[in-house]
Amino acid sequence: MRLSIYLLGDFQVSVDNQSITRKFRTDKERALLAYLAIEGKRPVSREILAELLWPDRPEGMSRANLRQALLGVRNAIEDKRTNQPLLLVSDESIQINRKASYWLDVDAFSARLQFSSEHPHQALETCSTCTQQLQEAVDLFRQDFLTGLYV
Repeated sequence: MRLSIYLLGDFQVSVDNQSITRKFRTDKERALLAYLAIEGKRPVSREILAELLWPDRPEGMSRANLRQALLGVRNAIEDKRTNQPLLLVSDESIQINRKASYWLDVDAFSARLQFSSEHPHQALETCSTCTQQLQEAVDLFRQDFLTGLYV
């Protein structure tokens, strides 16, 4: 199972090229997955996530909301059915499992830009390898980051 997460433009998620975006019930669930994907390797404390997504709620209520949103995300991506789950969840924190099979457009976009900036060439304009990498970066950029997602 290959999960693809698109954040450059409208939030979109697919599994093996089949869209599962509609399985996310709320913008908070979408925002939770997006935030965890962007944070990447770093674990994010549940306290920070609850405060970020429900800043006006009492702590107990915001943590309960986080549990519900996390359950919704895990159900949407069918995280419990895979051999290598996408989310590593503990009582204190949540993070993306870098060993899981997933692709993130933001990472792919950044990798192409980084390649072009580090590639040895005399002039960027005449480097066909870098031109190809930059064109691929442009193709990945559908719209502004998380267009239409409001939390």
